Amino acid sequence: MLVLALLFGCGRRGFETDSGIVHPVDAADLDAPPVCANGDNVCLYGCVMMDTDCDTTCGDGKCVGNANELCNSCNVDCKTMAAVCGNGACDSGEAAAGCYADCGPSIWKWNAEEQMLMDLVNTTRTTGKKCPGPGGIVTAPAMTIDAALQPAAHEWAWEIAHQNFWAIDGTACNGRTYQQRELQGGFTQYITSYGFMTPTDAFNDWLSTEGNCNVVMDAGYTAMYVGVAYDLQKGFVIVVK
Repeated sequence: MLVLALLFGCGRRGFETDSGIVHPVDAADLDAPPVCANGDNVCLYGCVMMDTDCDTTCGDGKCVGNANELCNSCNVDCKTMAAVCGNGACDSGEAAAGCYADCGPSIWKWNAEEQMLMDLVNTTRTTGKKCPGPGGIVTAPAMTIDAALQPAAHEWAWEIAHQNFWAIDGTACNGRTYQQRELQGGFTQYITSYGFMTPTDAFNDWLSTEGNCNVVMDAGYTAMYVGVAYDLQKGFVIVVK
């Protein structure tokens, strides 16, 4: 059943695995091929099987996200708010090659899907919509696209898609509360969902519930950013302020 959050290197290929599912590593995921160096305590994405620093076992006390040891699959090592690669938080200094597990590809692959979803939001606001529940048709001005909200939206969508983690209350796998996400990301409200085939499917489901539809149509929200990511799951996020 689909679930929706209620409100209130060039030429290099490798593979990552999770629960028996194999994912190709696309060259576009990295700005350049990683330099794999044994013994520097760094496992770069794309260096698995080529760097002993990527050798890890769940329960050994270290979280190696780029070797696919993740918060949701090895919480004994990775469920921590410390800045480790694999905890689901794209911390300062982490990037795609440094921590693909938490930050996603350096060249984001889903810009077209995100634009589609933002267009759906603004078209619906300006043309009008009656949400479920009391009240009639309402309209609202289009929201501006605030690039300052992008990191929060992308990190959250990637956590859903790659880490395969979603919580109804907006909490993160590593233990961050929704309020901490909100403060760090600079937004005031959100909708998240997973598993839908397309942005349109996700959006239509948002409109089908009173709380989520009211967020889409609330004229008090004037800025937004949307995150879309596809991996183990398909994640859809909108953050607004």
